[in-house]
Amino acid sequence: MHTPNISYTLVIRISVLSLLIVQTTSGVLLMRYSRLYNSYSSTLAVFYSEIVKTIIVLLLFYKQNTLSFKLTWAAIKNEIIFNPKETIKLIVPGVLYSIQNNIIFIALSNLDAATFQITYQLKILTTSLISIWILGTHINKTKWVALITLMAGVILVQISQHKINEEKATESTEDSHEKSWLIGLGCVLFACISSPFAGVYYEKLVKTGAQCSIVIRNLQLAIFSLTFGFVGVLIEEGTNFFRPGHQFKNFDAIVWAIILIQGTGGLTVAAVVKYTDNIQKGFATSISIIISSLTSYFLLQDLVIEEKFLIGGVLVLISTIIYSMSGTKPPKDTEIISK
Repeated sequence: MHTPNISYTLVIRISVLSLLIVQTTSGVLLMRYSRLYNSYSSTLAVFYSEIVKTIIVLLLFYKQNTLSFKLTWAAIKNEIIFNPKETIKLIVPGVLYSIQNNIIFIALSNLDAATFQITYQLKILTTSLISIWILGTHINKTKWVALITLMAGVILVQISQHKINEEKATESTEDSHEKSWLIGLGCVLFACISSPFAGVYYEKLVKTGAQCSIVIRNLQLAIFSLTFGFVGVLIEEGTNFFRPGHQFKNFDAIVWAIILIQGTGGLTVAAVVKYTDNIQKGFATSISIIISSLTSYFLLQDLVIEEKFLIGGVLVLISTIIYSMSGTKPPKDTEIISK
């Protein structure tokens, strides 16, 4: 009697995890590929993805208010416009996520997709440390082993890439490869700090602040992410932004695909939180890294795999799975739809 329900749940779970793998992998690979051949404005792409996120959150809020424009507008006034003390609290994660989204574009302009994804797993370590600092979270021994293994794996990968870039610089008598690697690494490390801090800050706000729905919090966050996204556009583009045609200069199908992937990613993450667990998410992340590595090596041909990279990559995959299997819910940033 219960078989249909079990089968339905299994299908949903597999579908959600498959979507997560496809979205994560394609997002990183398309960003990397687009930066190799296209000179479009990444700040504009980030700004447009923030618009997509804001529209999604507004639609969810509209649905939450029984598809009534009157109720929706009344709720926005009461919860956001007439409640500035609570709304302003989201300025910190809003600014950090806006900067982070731009930083990731810079990182993928300077690093291959596989190196980026492997190094970006350091956010597991920084999230744990920030959670201990701000929330007083307890980390068990298994997780500490996983975190140390993760750090060792990332260090091996970076040693490998440093060596390869030194060799390229020697061959070309230029140090551009080395500079590019350092810029990319710096951007990833910044993202590994900013994203966890914003997420843990958000979790503390949800736990200790005024009782607001997740959708309201996401709408408050979207306001600041959108605002600072536009500020970033004005800083980079200046008055050129208002010139006819400049708003979509060099935007092709791949760039629009990136914008949609970035804009709808929060919905996928929300579905993952609802229908799967940490272990399954850990395996999905590992599969995504493997696919990115193979694609970078065989198709984009911007990845050189040598022994240290291989060992480091395997250590990162193992540590991700071990960490995921050791229990404890992830921070609330996984519930940020507009992230």
